[in-house]
Amino acid sequence: MRSYRSQSGIVLIFALMAIVLLALSAVALMGSVDTANITAGNMAFKLRTVMAAEYGVSAAMGKFDSTSSPAGALSGATSANSDSADNCYRSTGFNGKAADATDGSDLRGIPNILLTASSFDAKYPKCQMTTTTGETVRYVIDRRCSASGAPTETNCNVASVSTTAQTDSDKHTGSEAVPLLRVTARVDGARSTVSYVQVIFRP
Repeated sequence: MRSYRSQSGIVLIFALMAIVLLALSAVALMGSVDTANITAGNMAFKLRTVMAAEYGVSAAMGKFDSTSSPAGALSGATSANSDSADNCYRSTGFNGKAADATDGSDLRGIPNILLTASSFDAKYPKCQMTTTTGETVRYVIDRRCSASGAPTETNCNVASVSTTAQTDSDKHTGSEAVPLLRVTARVDGARSTVSYVQVIFRP
């Protein structure tokens, strides 16, 4: 009889231990599920900010579109030879001086002026927009040149663009050097999510 009672007590102890272990496992599983949900949510917010950067990139490229009506503000022959804060544009590239808050860029090549939203808004007040889903997009364009004025192959990073004949009698074709442009977009989204996107293009 004593043996049966002691065995019953041992079974009860093991049963209680199993219940405790199952409870701890359930708590751990709930914690991992919560963490996974938070991570997935953060990744979704991050992806949304990257996609929203397209608004800034499109707006920047549109400033060089001569076929639109009205034509882009920077599409004229000499309009891109000097800075234009109203058009979010620098005729020279941001340099690599990390300590320079206005003209420098960080180790990623992001202009320092974009790292602080308030500083950027003060210098480029017309260079931000809000998407339909609530992200704030700020963007700036810099010409990949070391000096303002007419671009040359010496002071600018250029792309070679083919030129075609202007008339039927003119059969000449050739190429011209066009300076490259870079647009950097900063997007502020939900939960303090910030993304930067850079695109290099030619007008």
